[in-house]
Amino acid sequence: MLTFRRSGDHSNQTILWIPSLGQRSDMWEKLASSLGDWSSVFVELPGHGDNPPATGPFTLRELADECRDFLTDTTHEGDRVVVVGLSIGGAIALEVAHSMSADVVTVVMGAGATMGDAAVWRSRAEAARSSGTEGMKEAARLRWFTDEFASGNPLETNTALDNLGRVDGESYALCAEALGDFDGTHAAQNIAGPVLVIGASEDEVVPIERARALSNLIPRGEFREIPNARHLFPIEKPKDVAALIDGFLDRNQVKSSR
Repeated sequence: MLTFRRSGDHSNQTILWIPSLGQRSDMWEKLASSLGDWSSVFVELPGHGDNPPATGPFTLRELADECRDFLTDTTHEGDRVVVVGLSIGGAIALEVAHSMSADVVTVVMGAGATMGDAAVWRSRAEAARSSGTEGMKEAARLRWFTDEFASGNPLETNTALDNLGRVDGESYALCAEALGDFDGTHAAQNIAGPVLVIGASEDEVVPIERARALSNLIPRGEFREIPNARHLFPIEKPKDVAALIDGFLDRNQVKSSR
């Protein structure tokens, strides 16, 4: 269901980047380029980008298992491994962290132990099936970006919205239903490795209180806040997010060898 694209040849130091619902994997490229000489692996969700549409229902744990299997097959003992995800990607990253050793470092953005009202996700799934994703763009803009960012950065805003409009409707619907069913409470409470949880002050998809509560469930969890940003805050505030990740990796002694 997922596809993986590697960039960089530093095979002993890998960051796996899992995007948010409605976004292509290239949403991460600016952020990834600012973190040093890591080998980045960009994940594409079902029906997003060039990844074929999903053919049936799935859970976020099943998507996490694909990520875990990829990392198991492509990394070795002693390698530096970091998993980063936003929104649905953050929920998947949480499950990946639960299934891997304490050596794996995780950054969860815009996610909680649950991802909101299942009825809301079902409604969004129905809309995607009946009308496609193009008609979701205006509502998404309000959830994803502050008005200040959207008006001052039309290229980045329109790119993100165009990405949403190109997502396969059925695949979007299946992702939405998986989000509605997600409960990562048990996973969060049993993660061995360090986890940085980042929330945005104006995120209405996953309010900052929910992100903070997630960090409190994780034995080695940390919480940091990005001010004056909404749900796609890695696009709104890439330098601020990069600084938080960089500091977290430094504290956990997993900085890249430059």
